[in-house]
Amino acid sequence: MSLRCSKCGTAVNYFAPYGTIVWWECGCGQSWKKGDEKKPPIGIMPRKFWDEQRIQDLAAAMGRYIAANRPVPSEWVEEYNELTKRLA
Repeated sequence: MSLRCSKCGTAVNYFAPYGTIVWWECGCGQSWKKGDEKKPPIGIMPRKFWDEQRIQDLAAAMGRYIAANRPVPSEWVEEYNELTKRLA
């Protein structure tokens, strides 16, 4: 099994009992030990999913306004149309 450093590309020394790598180190200073992994911080919702949720929210709000026999704000209709075109 050949393992190369992600920083410099040189072959690294590693320890792999039972075929599972538990640590490795390279002469350039890079090293890794099992359990040292850190999860990345939580990011943001992808825009596609946000847009889909926004479309549902706009449709529901427009439905409530129609049911209450009130005029639907034109901004809502414009935004709804823009979002559906973007996702099509």
